[in-house]
Amino acid sequence: EAARTHFAYVKSFEYTHFLHQQPQTEANLDMYLVTRSHSLPDGTPRGAVIALQDIWRPIQLIPAYGAVADTDLTVHNVLDRPEAWYVNDFWDKSIYKAVH
Repeated sequence: EAARTHFAYVKSFEYTHFLHQQPQTEANLDMYLVTRSHSLPDGTPRGAVIALQDIWRPIQLIPAYGAVADTDLTVHNVLDRPEAWYVNDFWDKSIYKAVH
């Protein structure tokens, strides 16, 4: 019997900057800021279908609200509406060690 492969659709994000290098109120967060990767001229977000076995671990993204939180965010649109997210490297000890 042939081995079955399971797949996942993943959205791509790009590293923006490390917040403690910026003179802003979020400076004490010590978290990376990421934005959506756009590869097509029309601004379509980049994503890929990959084998589930190629995923090392999940990460937690926190929307970067700015001064006011978007009250229209839901579990269904939280990866579509914000312009940027923080990578919560404190969520998992292994990620923290890999990032720092």
